[in-house]
Amino acid sequence: MAARAWVAALALLISAGCACAQDPPEGAEQGVVIIARVVWEGQDLTNAVFRVYADAERKQLVDVFPSGGPDGAGFLALRPGEYYLMAVVDANASGKLDAGDGLGWYGVEDLAPSSRPKALKVGPGGPSLVEIPILMTVGEGGGLTPLPGAPRGKGTAVGTLTGSAPGPTFVLLRTGPDERSGYPAAVGPEGSFEVTAPAGDYQLLACSAWKDQVGVAHGPAWRVLRDLDPDPVRIAPDGRTDLGEIAAGEPAQIVTGLPALVSGRVTGPPPPDGATVRVELCANQHFTVTVATVKAAADGSFLAAIEPATYYLRAVAGSEIGINPGDMLGFFGVTSLMGEDRPQPLALRADQVVIGVEIPLVARMDDEGNLRAIVADDNAATGEAGE
Repeated sequence: MAARAWVAALALLISAGCACAQDPPEGAEQGVVIIARVVWEGQDLTNAVFRVYADAERKQLVDVFPSGGPDGAGFLALRPGEYYLMAVVDANASGKLDAGDGLGWYGVEDLAPSSRPKALKVGPGGPSLVEIPILMTVGEGGGLTPLPGAPRGKGTAVGTLTGSAPGPTFVLLRTGPDERSGYPAAVGPEGSFEVTAPAGDYQLLACSAWKDQVGVAHGPAWRVLRDLDPDPVRIAPDGRTDLGEIAAGEPAQIVTGLPALVSGRVTGPPPPDGATVRVELCANQHFTVTVATVKAAADGSFLAAIEPATYYLRAVAGSEIGINPGDMLGFFGVTSLMGEDRPQPLALRADQVVIGVEIPLVARMDDEGNLRAIVADDNAATGEAGE
């Protein structure tokens, strides 16, 4: 069955999103072409270069590739193997490494003590698109200085809620009363929770029902369990903060105007071993503006706290960044690519908790950039899909 119009249009948009502002380098056919992009907000990245090394110590330089323009994207033509990438931005176009220039390393996404460059696998199973954030700049004395606002790393907070009623219960960390997003986690049957967030100080809130002193049920509603003043939840890079037992059965400070919470699961055929599964919340039905991305757990479950608005949800199983041949896709509201389903909007309001959202994986991108329906006998391991 031929792909319906919206499917074909979406495939074109996905393919266009992988384009780069320069032609592939000469000799690219002898190796594998990777698109690399430097991420440094507000900077002209025309003078960025990608230095490719054969070793983690960055002593064996393989090649240097230039950026293709101010957006910091360029082509890397490499033979199959493993490499280590470093991005260097010559911010003042001096032609040398000096004060103000930026540096980043593939695999290093924050300044946590545990962060290390990781190897880029080039060849079958490797990514075709990578991003390198700039986290450090060269100081006046020649040393490296953390970029202001660079992420310091993530940590976790664990605890147990006591006295909460049965039913869907969530906790949320947010940096202050005006924040319309945050870092959520589900609470287990015994009241235990573990929430991951960037290093910093947070409010801790819980969403659950409760009974008052005469047994009348209330909620569910968001309540502040620990506030920034005087007792914030403090997350340290690579740290684990044990909050112990926290009474959640009484209606402490009830707050409104919080982000919407969306909980659900990516379903369908299992993705290949080691594949990343992510859910993108997009501002339009063409999925060209991604507002937030969350990773799904091994069982396909996901949870997102997001600014109230109307979103279109897309699941991608495969690549960590972008969409590449072999990746599996699903769309909220679409149960089959072969029928009349179309992606459906999900309207979210402040303080709303939506559970049970399902996104079945229904398509796979082929080598030509077309979306092919996944049928009942589709084999995820071999990449075979129906027409």
